[in-house]
Amino acid sequence: MLYQRMAETASVVAGSYPSGGPVKEVHRIWKSAAPSLFALAPDIYVPYTAAVIEAYSYPGNPLFIPEVRKDAATASYCLYAFLKCHALCYSPFGIEDLGLQPEEVEKPRRRSWQP
Repeated sequence: MLYQRMAETASVVAGSYPSGGPVKEVHRIWKSAAPSLFALAPDIYVPYTAAVIEAYSYPGNPLFIPEVRKDAATASYCLYAFLKCHALCYSPFGIEDLGLQPEEVEKPRRRSWQP
């Protein structure tokens, strides 16, 4: 019922983002309903990785990234997560494919608004 009301208010359809896990906008609800949870963690598959890392890195919520997309740009965010935000975990999804040749590695696509 709570999600249904949130979806109606935010104009999102069930099954679309943010219907999955504890997105930043609902952290207060998660922490109130389940205070014994150690951390609320994101699965990051969006191009604005640093913004998600910063959103989930705050006092009372240790940064734990159990799943992040695997591409050339996202790899560099590992250092950002560990060194700037003191992450406990940073786990690229599908890491077993890292043995590919550089030209076979999926590179992030440019957005029309990027320089």
